[in-house]
Amino acid sequence: MLEYHLEHGYNTDLYSEGCFDLEAKFVNLHGKASFTEHDGVFESYLSIDDIFHYLLVLPDEIEQSEFSVKIHQLFMRSMT
Repeated sequence: MLEYHLEHGYNTDLYSEGCFDLEAKFVNLHGKASFTEHDGVFESYLSIDDIFHYLLVLPDEIEQSEFSVKIHQLFMRSMT
């Protein structure tokens, strides 16, 4: 089924439901920012190393599909 969706895209059925995909991966960015002063105001330093990256692919836009809204809400609740 995954190969079918990779070739033809994610679509909804007669009940406006369809397959969805969730991809998760660990990413090491090694990102850094700086500490600066501008007109007496100091800006802080930021370092980002290890993060998790999530991609949720829905069968339709959440503005147009109640099913996609439900899946999106379930995903967002699971992240808290």
